[in-house]
Amino acid sequence: MKRFIFFLVLVLFASGCGTMTRTRSVVVGFADSRPFTTAGMVVSPDPYTGADYTAIGEFHLEIRPAWVADGANLKAETMTPSDILEIVVAEARKRGANGIVDYRVTPHYSSSGLIDVYEVYALLILIHEL
Repeated sequence: MKRFIFFLVLVLFASGCGTMTRTRSVVVGFADSRPFTTAGMVVSPDPYTGADYTAIGEFHLEIRPAWVADGANLKAETMTPSDILEIVVAEARKRGANGIVDYRVTPHYSSSGLIDVYEVYALLILIHEL
């Protein structure tokens, strides 16, 4: 019996000694704000420290990507950071802003692993000398 327990402990110990490997993975998201900047819209994740401005208001936006049935599975609409920024800039312009500062985007995932909603927070401003 002692041999059996010793053998069982040895097997359990040896099975946990395997090394786990993983290949390198690099995921980059890039929201190119240059097209909006050249069109007169300032976009920054930082507070604005430039010329005089008027704060229009705190901005909260939820973007829910479409889910499409792909056979028996659901597939989420692919949205790039630039797609999200384009929506945010359009909504900011509707409110009279020419600046989006303290810009943050947070994805929230469903239990199935799909992105359920992108939550956007920012401060919309009107820069007087732009």
